[in-house]
Amino acid sequence: MRKMIVKRFLFLLKIGISAAILYFVFRKVDFNVLMTQVTSYSIAVVVMLLVTSAVKHVTQYYNWYWYLRINPNYLPNRLEVLKSYFIGLALGFVVPGGYATFGKMFFVENRKKATAVSVGVEKFYQTWIVLFFASISSYFYFTEISLIWKILAFAIVIVMPFLLPMALRLLRKKSEFPKRLYLITPRIIASQAIYTLITFYQYFILLSNQLSPTETSIISLFSTSIGVSLILAVTLIGITYSGLGMRETAAILILPRYGINPEVAVAASLAIFLFNAALPAAAGAWLIFTHKKRLPNSIADTRSD
Repeated sequence: MRKMIVKRFLFLLKIGISAAILYFVFRKVDFNVLMTQVTSYSIAVVVMLLVTSAVKHVTQYYNWYWYLRINPNYLPNRLEVLKSYFIGLALGFVVPGGYATFGKMFFVENRKKATAVSVGVEKFYQTWIVLFFASISSYFYFTEISLIWKILAFAIVIVMPFLLPMALRLLRKKSEFPKRLYLITPRIIASQAIYTLITFYQYFILLSNQLSPTETSIISLFSTSIGVSLILAVTLIGITYSGLGMRETAAILILPRYGINPEVAVAASLAIFLFNAALPAAAGAWLIFTHKKRLPNSIADTRSD
């Protein structure tokens, strides 16, 4: 009983933190100007967001497919993989930090422990690619930090993918998981890199779209990539729903260095959130509703985790 009370308190605390962060964000911007920015995106920009978001989710779907194939006994059903992928996106909104994503293991006809490993590996590589680009961007953004520390951080990030299979070998000594993970790692990293690079491009189009013709020279795809890499790194702090609030706060603090005002920065971040996270999650929520008989009590209970 006491443990349940603590869990519910932490859940409410995270909601309070999320609300406080959003309050901070909207205090820093002119709300009327922000709404003008959000509603001023052209049809071409909206189409670009839809197409690039679709491409990003295709890469993540295929990655999820290969994560499941870490278990050599899993017989892939592509429709099942697709449904579980979108369901995972919806479950990511159940609790701050997206930890309920592990609940998508209940929608795959695979050993639950093996699927849990697949979800864990998925989260590892999603986190790793963000740290990889952030470690590169830190060289250009944090000019006051010693080069030695930057090189050390980059070196640590580089070796991380090699340590994961070793960790799996220690945990599952007789398993083929580590060997199969080594085989798929190159394609996983390539897909994650494509996903992140598309995110850079999305931000660049959104930011440059809000600048006047005389101002477009102040922001480049390179400088956008540096700033967005650090913004994505901040969202790894799992205390809000899909990084909502953390992403916008980081955008307000980081992007002004490149001549982007707070309203433009927040508008771009909210658009990214809507097209890359909220809309796909809505599709996943519909799948959960239509498959509610398969949703075990353990997932419903994650709201108290």
